[in-house]
Amino acid sequence: TEISADSAQSEIGVAIICVKGEEGKEDEEGGEGMEDEKTEQASSEENQAVLREVPQGVPGNLTGNLKTGSAGRIAKAGVSITLIFKAVWGEIKRLRRGDIRATLRLKRNIVIVAFLVLLVLSFSAFMTIRSQRDREKLAQFNDHMKNASAKFVEGDAILELNRDRARNALAEAGDEVKAALALIPGNTDAKLLADKISQKLKDTENVSTVDFQTFAGIGEPLVGLSNTPKGLVVFSADKMYQLDGDGKIGDKAEVGNNVGAGVFSFGLEKPKDVADGGSAFDISVFLGNIYLLDPGQIAKYVPVEGGYAKSVDYLNNPEQFSKNSHFVIDGLVWVTNGKSINKYMRGAKEDFSISGLLDSNGEFGEIYTTADSDNLYVVDVSNSALLVIKKDGVYQKAYQSGEFAKSSAVIVDESAGKMYVVAGSKVLAGAL
Repeated sequence: TEISADSAQSEIGVAIICVKGEEGKEDEEGGEGMEDEKTEQASSEENQAVLREVPQGVPGNLTGNLKTGSAGRIAKAGVSITLIFKAVWGEIKRLRRGDIRATLRLKRNIVIVAFLVLLVLSFSAFMTIRSQRDREKLAQFNDHMKNASAKFVEGDAILELNRDRARNALAEAGDEVKAALALIPGNTDAKLLADKISQKLKDTENVSTVDFQTFAGIGEPLVGLSNTPKGLVVFSADKMYQLDGDGKIGDKAEVGNNVGAGVFSFGLEKPKDVADGGSAFDISVFLGNIYLLDPGQIAKYVPVEGGYAKSVDYLNNPEQFSKNSHFVIDGLVWVTNGKSINKYMRGAKEDFSISGLLDSNGEFGEIYTTADSDNLYVVDVSNSALLVIKKDGVYQKAYQSGEFAKSSAVIVDESAGKMYVVAGSKVLAGAL
């Protein structure tokens, strides 16, 4: 057109074409009535009136600025709002006329909007709960780290004054930092503190080498050792021997060649049959009751007049013990199981973990304690060592000797400062 030929009026020409395009589109839709046509005509006249206010002869660079300026954006927004309003108003009119398709579209839109609102609310609730949990986890992590740091400083400060107490503090610090890492596994500060604690425990570890001497030689393979008020009693496959304080053999009793398949009660007199040993691989006696350790259970035999009652299961729930498992009873029941120790009270398993022990690749076997002792003495078969672990789980020290790897029984006499180990056909004695 003559107007659009002028470079300064190109904005007007484009705008007029856009408005007419909307009118043509409305004509093709065919049919909204006189009211829609009046609305469209009024809109077109308003747009043309606005455009006529643009001064004639505006330079080309200023026209370019107008295209990208705020006036252009406002004009486009106004057209968009007008189109949206017209679409909504048209839909309302169709609903008023009872248009079935419009009704279905309304229901569909209501469902979509409801779903979106529900989705937004659900996501908001999820993020709120997650944020709360993260805050709680972070608070717990900070508490564990604070305790671990305090215990580490305490242990390091008293290391030269009281080594045992210092190691206890360091072990507690290790437990705290483990709890912190369980909450946030990849935390750099926690891992760094854990490394410092481990190094300090390693530097202060108390390890002694044991020089064993032969206490008694029996001349046949031995399978067990027991401590009685009269002294040590040692067992072979079919005999038992009483040893005095110097290791000399005193009384002897014949057990019979079927001891591997049965359990017998005796002093040094003729044995009495108590029960079929079955698959049991360890035995312990406490307050007159006999306990047998099976691969998945502990059988308990209670004495009655003329013998023992039928066995009952001691454990509330079955377990899976390793082939090297052994147990001891001091009121509580302690069972070695792989590289851990299980603790039971009245048949129920209680929490027990070892702290301060750096080498976690051991295989525990024989275990010994008494009701009067504060310590558990555990044979680490894999590392040929006897570990001293307090009954609260704190590792104290280790005795090393190749004899521990082939021991079949161990007894510790804390009052005499001695330990006794059965190895092959000998009973060996060493100093604590």
